[in-house]
Amino acid sequence: MTQENSPPVPPLGRRSQQPDATAPDGSEIRLLVDERHQA
Repeated sequence: MTQENSPPVPPLGRRSQQPDATAPDGSEIRLLVDERHQA
């Protein structure tokens, strides 16, 4: 298989140190996609 036939690899996501939100049960929510990914 050649490189031209391979699907593009998306950029790696990194979670933030602080949670983006907190769920009602108290669990932390960290988003892997943000404005850096044009979301």
